[in-house]
Amino acid sequence: MTDQEALSRVLRQFARTMAANYDITQALHDLSDDLVQVLGVSAAGVALLDRDELRFVTATSDTGAEAERIQERLQDGPCMESIRRGEPVPVRDLAEHHDRWPQYAPAVEQIGVRAALGVPLVLEDRRVGSLDIYSHEPRDWDDEAITTALTLADLGAAYVLNASELAQTKRTAEQLQTALDSRIVIEQAKGVLAERIGISTGEAFQRIRAAARRHSTKITNICQKVIDTDYVPD
Repeated sequence: MTDQEALSRVLRQFARTMAANYDITQALHDLSDDLVQVLGVSAAGVALLDRDELRFVTATSDTGAEAERIQERLQDGPCMESIRRGEPVPVRDLAEHHDRWPQYAPAVEQIGVRAALGVPLVLEDRRVGSLDIYSHEPRDWDDEAITTALTLADLGAAYVLNASELAQTKRTAEQLQTALDSRIVIEQAKGVLAERIGISTGEAFQRIRAAARRHSTKITNICQKVIDTDYVPD
C-alpha cells in the first residue's frame, strides 16, 4: 500500500529541489530512500544509462547495492528490460523466472531478493535510466504501487535531465559521469569506515550521510575525508 502522506512530502520536496542548484547524486539518493518509505519495500536504487549500458548509481541498502552490481555486470533483469520496453516490468517472484533470466534471477535470489519492479526513467521520450525496486518476499505489484513508482521515476528523470539541461550537451555527460564516479568513492568510503570501526557497510553509509547533512556538504566530500584521513563520522 502506498503511503500517501510520504508521497505528498516527496512531491513537495521535488518542487523545492528543482528550484535550487541541487547535487544530482544527493537528489537520487534521497529519491531512493523516499521510495522505500512510500511503497514499503525492502530496497531501491537508481541506475543510469551510460551509452547503452545500465550503471549502478544509488542503492538504499547493502542488499540493494549488490542487486544493482549483479544487474550492472549481467546487463539483464527486469530493470534492463523496462528500459528496452519503455514500461514497468513487475516480477512477483523471481523463482518463477529462471528461464526468463537464467543468470540474473538465481544470482539475486541468492542475496535475498525475491521480487522486483523495474521502472524506466523517461522524460519526453528520452530514456536515461531505471528506478529499481526490490522486496525480500514475493510481492504482487498492484496498480497503485506501479502508478506510484511511475510518478517517482518521472521525478528521477526530471532531476537528471534538468541538471543536464542547465549546461547543454557537455554538461549532460559531466553530470552523468559525476554520479557514476561518486558511487565509486561512496562504495570505497563505506568499506574503509566499516573496517575501521567494525560496523556494517550499511551502518557506515548512514553515518556518512548524517555527517553530510549535519555539515551541509556533499556526501562525496565526507567520503573523501574518510578515505584520506582517520576521520570517523559520529
